[in-house]
Amino acid sequence: MDWNQWLIVVPARLQSTRLKRKPLQLLGDKPLIVQVARRLSPLASRGAKIIVATDSLEVAEACQSEKIEVTLTSPTHPSGTDRVHEVATSFPDYQFILNVQGDEPFVNLNDLSRLADVMQSDKTYDLGTLVHKNSSRDDWLNPNVVKAVISSSSQRVLYFSRSAVPYHRNQNFEGFWHHIGVYAFQRQALETFCSLPPSELETMEGLEQLRALENQLTIGFAEASEKAIGIDTPEDLEAAREFFQQSCS
Repeated sequence: MDWNQWLIVVPARLQSTRLKRKPLQLLGDKPLIVQVARRLSPLASRGAKIIVATDSLEVAEACQSEKIEVTLTSPTHPSGTDRVHEVATSFPDYQFILNVQGDEPFVNLNDLSRLADVMQSDKTYDLGTLVHKNSSRDDWLNPNVVKAVISSSSQRVLYFSRSAVPYHRNQNFEGFWHHIGVYAFQRQALETFCSLPPSELETMEGLEQLRALENQLTIGFAEASEKAIGIDTPEDLEAAREFFQQSCS
């Protein structure tokens, strides 16, 4: 796996609707954004360029105090992907850009490597993402859990939804593909994506990746080995702190 072609950007917006000042919330003895960057740091030794992108001087200072590369981006960006794109324009030599959100402190590096392999081995994919087989019916019915409908024959994602899809007509529930919000882009696809206005389905579902599908961009996928533990709410943060403490003990 050649990480020398990869720019990894970690977007981190200070103000979050459901969890105030999320990047600076402590996980262990360090801010969340620092723990995410530390998690990714082994990929830098394998050739990747890793940068935190933030709209906050406080977040930037927290990163700088830990010698983590960080850049201040426009405070008016409507999404993390736009923040990633701003950074990518300053590093034109990287063919691939990986967006790892700043609330994923437990992302599996082997899963990221599988995703990068998918993108490098098949250049017909404009984007790539991670999915994990989830057997929880409660998660399937939960609108906060994003589902991916995939084509195993073409290794492409057909749709994403907050609804319980695909529908199990015979009521024999066998699990679903749980979407993990990590995105890999071909450089041109990132530029195209950020030049497009929000799409109808994107607005309806509240899922920006649907903009890509509505505009005929192809999304490949890699299967993740484990479920992601993202942090969106105070309850998520407490669960993450407990998991972090257990993993360190």
